[in-house]
Amino acid sequence: MTNASEEYESFVSQVIASLVGFQVFEGRTYVGRISGRNIKVDVSFVLNVAGGADVLVLVECKNYKSKVPVDDVEEFHSKIDDIGAHKGILITTIGF
Repeated sequence: MTNASEEYESFVSQVIASLVGFQVFEGRTYVGRISGRNIKVDVSFVLNVAGGADVLVLVECKNYKSKVPVDDVEEFHSKIDDIGAHKGILITTIGF
């Protein structure tokens, strides 16, 4: 049985897939280039721009009952940096 957070991540993944029109990954694990640790990402996808450049986008889903604290935003920024992703999107049900 899935919990509300997993359902929210799946919903976000489906919405993004319908918008970008190509493969979107749910719960994919990346190895941190700085930390060397395994880092699970809620949703991610790769955009191919200019006919050859790949842009890795990480998506963090926050299904909270209150606003997302700044610590969570900072943690997501660190995750983007460690993985070496080009962009990050933080999606929340309630705000920041």
